[in-house]
Amino acid sequence: MFRTAFAAAAGLMISASVPALAQGDTMASGDMQDEMMNDEDMADEEMSGDAMMDDSMAGDEMSDDAMMDDTMSDDDMMMEEDTATLGPAIGQPAPALDVMTAAGDPATLDSLSGEAGTAIAFVRSLDWCPYCKKQAMELEGARAPLEEAGWSLVALSYDDPETLAGFAADKGLTYTLVSDEGSEAIRAYGLLNEEMTKGSKYWGIPHPAIVFIRADGTVAEVLHEDGYKDRPEVELVTETAERLSAGS
Repeated sequence: MFRTAFAAAAGLMISASVPALAQGDTMASGDMQDEMMNDEDMADEEMSGDAMMDDSMAGDEMSDDAMMDDTMSDDDMMMEEDTATLGPAIGQPAPALDVMTAAGDPATLDSLSGEAGTAIAFVRSLDWCPYCKKQAMELEGARAPLEEAGWSLVALSYDDPETLAGFAADKGLTYTLVSDEGSEAIRAYGLLNEEMTKGSKYWGIPHPAIVFIRADGTVAEVLHEDGYKDRPEVELVTETAERLSAGS
């Protein structure tokens, strides 16, 4: 709680017998008003390092200025739309995929698929989104269990291949990252976030989701976000792959 101090009137002498207020406990009322922010504003904009990522991501903590510019409004950030209805229909053929790997090689569903199929994590950006970076690092722990169940793991974003290659090398990721510059696949899979401002750097991002596509090209499962900050847990991803492989 802020405490205010009464400033002495100009020209008046202050008695030496009066204890001086500690500098850290004083604040002029004008300064205090500049610093005040209501709880609702802080909930939208404040992200602590502890809440976003563990110590391994400390170097990746990003300020609000790095995450968003003036083209992203509060409404854009809230993303209140029910995302459970987004994405391809389960049991239907998956849209074609024509993307580039982080190494710059073309990739399709057939080339990316494991024996059982592929799990594609649609993420907003591995350049500026701290939640996506955290998810991408956590998914490294799902790669081996998914492969054991016959599924390949892929993360897809609208970032260019060079950005993805740099992130993968820096974080030691061993699964495949693919670039969907132009967001054609994101749009085809029904995940384009149309709440973003056209022309801004955020236009083209998806609503985060993980889409399981069987080796025969049909959509087996879609795991949606609970909010743009909350992604499916690694345990849920691996359990889903094992359940699908078991045929249940």
